[in-house]
Amino acid sequence: MAVFTDNTPISLIKGFSNGRHNRRCHWFPASDYNQLQDHQKIVGEALINLAGVQQGEKVLDLGCGTGHFTRVLSELVGPEGRVVAVDPDAERIKIAKESSKKKPNIKFLVENDQTFPGQDYDLVFCNHVIQRVMDKVALFKRLHEKLRSGGSFVLLTFDGTPEFMADILDAFSEFAGPDFHHKLMYEQQVWETASTYRELAEAAGFVVKSIDTKQSHEEWGSLKELISYFHGVSHGLFDISTVDEESLEQYRVENNLRSFHVPRKLLYIKVTKP
Repeated sequence: MAVFTDNTPISLIKGFSNGRHNRRCHWFPASDYNQLQDHQKIVGEALINLAGVQQGEKVLDLGCGTGHFTRVLSELVGPEGRVVAVDPDAERIKIAKESSKKKPNIKFLVENDQTFPGQDYDLVFCNHVIQRVMDKVALFKRLHEKLRSGGSFVLLTFDGTPEFMADILDAFSEFAGPDFHHKLMYEQQVWETASTYRELAEAAGFVVKSIDTKQSHEEWGSLKELISYFHGVSHGLFDISTVDEESLEQYRVENNLRSFHVPRKLLYIKVTKP
């Protein structure tokens, strides 16, 4: 869990930025994401184990973010292996490159689920990303084409829409704007259930090796952390520079907001190409 000091500069949220960054903003979404992705790292370790990465393999890290698991994959495939890591967010790729200069077997690219290059991958790794893919039918079809025979696709996501976040997002919308909940949960993401992912995989020609549901939780110790988290994962959907920290603290006290502890129902899926 991320920790912030009393000197951490942050301001309250007001309005949407449509992805454009105000020069006065204290943080950019990519750096917010990099600081606050601890939960994804923890639950992603189980996805690494599920993948069963081997030395010398060619791996695609689809939606690599700032590159934490890209570097893990790099170590696992070794000097004879290769990792192609893609993300549509140029700022995240910039951070990933800076953090991975000593990893010559990694190639970072600003690409998305339908533009990533390469062929004959041994593994496609996808941690907390597939819900952001609008056309999942096209994605599964493309991955089937890009994997070698015997190659695997592993993914981690939520099982259905995480409705447990509705109350938090509704409260959050007081600062981010009345449409924030809908924009984040339903315009930027498309949620599917375990049975739908099975259907998608089998329709594309994959063999489903495992679909496991696991209970997890995420905790934010303060409203600051929660705001920074949503600023990062929403790719700067709102501007955090317009209200001062005093107003933020006043809101926290008035609403008795101490911490946020939310359960998550996660899906770990592994499919292979015959």
